[in-house]
Amino acid sequence: MKIKDGAHVVLKKGTKMKVLQICKQKKVTFDKKTFSIAAAIGQPFGASWEVKGNDIVAVQDTESEALDNAKSAADNRDITENTDSQKLQHDDITSLKEQGVSGESIIEQLVDNSSTFESKTTFSQEKYLRKKKDKYLTRFTICEPSMRLVSELYWRKTPSPKIIHLRPDTLAQMLACTNVRSGSKVMVVENCQGLLVAAVQERLAGSGSVVHLHTEDIPCTVAEENFDFPPTYQDIIMRMQLSYFNKVVENEDTANIAHPLEITTNGDNIDENVSENTAADSTNAQNEPTTDTPGEAPSQTNDDPVITATDVASTVKEPSSEGVTPMETEGQPVACIREDAAHRKKRKYPQDLERVQRRQKREELNQKISKLLNEREMDALLVASRFHPAPIVSQLINYLAPSRPFVVYCSAKEPLVECFTQLKERGCVLNMQLTETWLREYQVLENRTHPLVNMSGTGGFLLTGTKVVLE
Repeated sequence: MKIKDGAHVVLKKGTKMKVLQICKQKKVTFDKKTFSIAAAIGQPFGASWEVKGNDIVAVQDTESEALDNAKSAADNRDITENTDSQKLQHDDITSLKEQGVSGESIIEQLVDNSSTFESKTTFSQEKYLRKKKDKYLTRFTICEPSMRLVSELYWRKTPSPKIIHLRPDTLAQMLACTNVRSGSKVMVVENCQGLLVAAVQERLAGSGSVVHLHTEDIPCTVAEENFDFPPTYQDIIMRMQLSYFNKVVENEDTANIAHPLEITTNGDNIDENVSENTAADSTNAQNEPTTDTPGEAPSQTNDDPVITATDVASTVKEPSSEGVTPMETEGQPVACIREDAAHRKKRKYPQDLERVQRRQKREELNQKISKLLNEREMDALLVASRFHPAPIVSQLINYLAPSRPFVVYCSAKEPLVECFTQLKERGCVLNMQLTETWLREYQVLENRTHPLVNMSGTGGFLLTGTKVVLE
């Protein structure tokens, strides 16, 4: 597959990675250098490139000839750490860079001027050359974006709390535990920059349905944009804010739930009631007309204009279109202020055709989501949220079909323990397991295979299980 203009690519240099969009007219910055990447358009993925000046040229990723011609010792017992072993000084290296000398030539001169290079073992010499290449050469590989590369890129970024420390192997376990495949109907609740949704998209391959329940006002799809998915991949996604969940599903289904959907933060244990039905019921109860009795003031009818406190405050402080100053509005009746606010609101938000079409499209999407969820035939539930998972899982599990799996990810185990206990008391889940994902990375080289010195301490915790129906 070849690189196209406007496509997203991943620049990879060892553990350093960056995802960007190819553009002929724009320059990119990578590894502290700015250059044009237009030369890569039309070339296949996986080729190695080197920065020379403001452009890039294709190179063969081969080892330096200095290692082949150099002698090596049996061990490093005679090597001592000091600054006198390198005869080439910093000013000399800077002068060579200003003259335009290539990085390979600088590395060869560093080897020639090192008094301890030949005293090192072959392994130490390879490590020395690898460090110098990383410093003086800007060589990278242009790769096609894949879920493994992009998830590793986000995980290695600092800080990784943007994806709630979701490691690539943990993401793979979540997809495997829920058996996400082409044709599945999946519910996803995540705060991972859209990484989990993109992983589900890649598995479904345009066949199936994805209900993305997001906690933000606007769903974050940063990770999804890094993949050049075809339109068929986007058509299967239906997004809805989690706070509107009780408003979209059928009324009888909402009435059967013991408590409304709540969102609790993991750190502060703060409960935020996001049920729209509860708020709507309380609002309707306050606005219901009451029967007038002798000695009481008549209640407000439905015909009177109703505005909020914000509208009243803005009416008093801001001048109207007729040129009335704020001081003049203080003596006006409340009814006049309400009418002025209502007219001003109509002028500010006109009922144009585009707005009506957006509202109709949103209502059609909500009806589609409601119909899909109320069938209670969803195939999988994946939750990776920064909020407390217990209230989310306890309600969304009702829409899973029998014998269907679910998985919940959290960077700490205490919220998952509470969720485990609640589901155990309900008795609607079998084979629940609370596990910690663990990964050990190995260096695999000739005669020196061993675990890496620096590794990740933990990959978070997973709660998995299978829903059953009680007779």
